[in-house]
Formats: sequence, C-alpha cells, structure tokens
Amino acid sequence: MDPSGHEHEFSNRRHPTFNRETIKAAVVAGIDPAGNTLHEEMPRWVGLNGADLEDLVDYLQALSKPHRRPPPSPERM
Repeated sequence: MDPSGHEHEFSNRRHPTFNRETIKAAVVAGIDPAGNTLHEEMPRWVGLNGADLEDLVDYLQALSKPHRRPPPSPERM
C-alpha cells in the first residue's frame, strides 16, 4: 500500500490513503479522502449508528491486514 495514496487510472483522480475517518465518510457519504464523490454505484450506508460504523471500520481494517501463518511448533521443525 502506498502511504501517499494512489491515482485511479480510469478517472485520473488522486487521493490520500484512507484512515478511520475517511473510511466513515466513504461508507456514509460516498466521499474519498480528497473530497471527491465516489461513483454512484458505491453504496451509501446512511442508516448505521455510531457503534455499527465503528465495528464496520474495525472489520474492514482487519481484512486489510496481511495474513500470516503462525511459526511451526518445535516438534514440527
């Protein structure tokens, strides 16, 4: 992941990386970190309460973490 953000080739728009607050803005209002409106097909989940929105962001961030295998136990080495 590029910490400086990325550019969308199809629209030539660039935006910084997402953080917790900009993820919430994208999910609820359809706005990217640069303030651009997301494509109309991007769903807006306006009915989420604060706790549900926090849970969703936690889940999305957990999905983006690399999956690592635990090290083998000594008896398997």
